[in-house]
Amino acid sequence: MPKLNLHADLGPEVDATIAVRIVNLDRKARRKPKMVPLNTRSLTGHDVESGRYLVETVLPNGEKVSRTVDLEAEAQTVDLSPELRSPGAALNTAVATRPIVGLALRSDTKDPGRLFVRCLDRDSDGTWTPSSLETIGPPMRVEWLSPEATDGLVARVELPPRRFVRALAVGGPKVPVRSILVPPYVPMRAVLFPRPAGAPGPRNKPDPLCVSMVTLNASFEGLMAYQSAGQYEAARTISQDVAERLLGEKEADPVAATGGAYAMLKTGRITNVLEWLGNLADGFPALPDAYLLLAAVSQNPSVPVSRIRQLRFAKDLVLPSGLSDEELRQTCSIHLLGAAYDSGIPLFTEGLRLHLDLLDALDEPLGDKRFDTAWHAVRNVPTLRRKSKPWKWAKTMWRWLSLGKVADWNSRFLTLYVEDPGRTTTRRVFWQDPPDGALERPD
Repeated sequence: MPKLNLHADLGPEVDATIAVRIVNLDRKARRKPKMVPLNTRSLTGHDVESGRYLVETVLPNGEKVSRTVDLEAEAQTVDLSPELRSPGAALNTAVATRPIVGLALRSDTKDPGRLFVRCLDRDSDGTWTPSSLETIGPPMRVEWLSPEATDGLVARVELPPRRFVRALAVGGPKVPVRSILVPPYVPMRAVLFPRPAGAPGPRNKPDPLCVSMVTLNASFEGLMAYQSAGQYEAARTISQDVAERLLGEKEADPVAATGGAYAMLKTGRITNVLEWLGNLADGFPALPDAYLLLAAVSQNPSVPVSRIRQLRFAKDLVLPSGLSDEELRQTCSIHLLGAAYDSGIPLFTEGLRLHLDLLDALDEPLGDKRFDTAWHAVRNVPTLRRKSKPWKWAKTMWRWLSLGKVADWNSRFLTLYVEDPGRTTTRRVFWQDPPDGALERPD
């Protein structure tokens, strides 16, 4: 049986995984098209029958590449490298922004006008203050751009890595202020561009600006771009390879590993890497999402309670005796949820959705206010651990629920339409003058 070798070069420094579709063009064969993952750093071979094949892929940035090959007895190599590449442009910027930036090229987009950008640091007591110029390490760098010369982009903001969570606040006289959480540990990049006219804004209120927060991990950005573009078949094809690899490389990029864990939760395969997820939560305390994911896994009846108790966090958990397996499972889930409450607020918007699912599992509505039963379950969770403060968790639970009222549910990283992420108000704020520590877009 001949071998069909696949290869794609997306740049000298790009390590990503794409989904490739192999279609047998022989009418007599009537073979179902086959979707396979392809890593851009390797040559992948597939055994197929002789015949004429169409090999095609849609890159995460929306570009289509297709080749036709007549396969006989010998092996053949199909090169799916795109013909056009932006010189010096990293793939992560393309895959994360181009599907949306393509809309910004439409003639009906409007310039958002004056803009102010500033970075906020989260203090140990939970308050948010403008970043000091004396912060250790390189500061935030803002590059203001001309939309006519840069594919519709207004600005790029480079955010060097920190060991704590920050927020990027963006606003202006005609642009409502929003705060985007900046994940810790890895460098991040924010891309600003006009919102196309007619495109729905968050909470159906006008907003002339889009802000896309991206990482520098091409594999993670590729997986997220497939999902956001609605290419779910391609996302499922590469998720098994990419998501598990991202979680395995958690020491190098814990943010991408967390995103990979969310993808594995959707496919139901996260129970296979429970210990890796536990190490992610223990090793990177500034990522509350890892505890949320563990809380979701602990509610899964297919996961033995004994396996949950083997996690490092659960080993330190002292519980009263006499609890049934169901009560023990729920108690462990609430304690993991409490650990997430103690760590801050979710970095991924998907974390807010998962939080609602977790509370729904604890809630038993009997005509009362929604989540009242869940609140009592959190408030009265059995514990003998001195560090556990269920009364504080119950208070934080309502705080997290209030975030959903001001969140942009279409964003990847949590975006709140507030001036201060520590204070939730549904009133929109506009900056007429530069706030403290802000950088202004030049005229």
